[in-house]
Amino acid sequence: MTIKEKLDQHDLFDQAIIRHGMLDNIRDYEIIGLISGQEYEEEIQYVFKGCIKADFKVIVKPAHYSMDDRLLDLSRQSESDYPKGFIWGVNYAVTYPGLTLTENTDELIQLEKTYGHKFYKIFIETNAYELTLLFHDLDIKVLKHTDKNKNAL
Repeated sequence: MTIKEKLDQHDLFDQAIIRHGMLDNIRDYEIIGLISGQEYEEEIQYVFKGCIKADFKVIVKPAHYSMDDRLLDLSRQSESDYPKGFIWGVNYAVTYPGLTLTENTDELIQLEKTYGHKFYKIFIETNAYELTLLFHDLDIKVLKHTDKNKNAL
């Protein structure tokens, strides 16, 4: 299965990233996504294997960027002096407009010659940040699947 087919099988478009970062092995980069459909919800682990570059950039507009710690705590929203700004406490970012996978660019071909492995580039844009990863392979695993129809009241 190609990288694109793997990503299409568990499409993160307009879904949530709830956690991301390098794994303990410092070779692989992990993204934990929450995919919600009408009938199910899945927590998905994406492991970008052989990640040689991770570029993270916050894109929250300066007018909405606040370091007030109250914005980390959703339970405080009802307070009369709750600050205005981006609410970091939702603890996820929405992947919109989504992901762009690139392969066979001059940069990636040069990396392939240098390292002896095929490389890919993925650009992920969310409502809070942009993330670019250069990686060799991708493993995807469903960590949790909830059937909403079975759990409906």
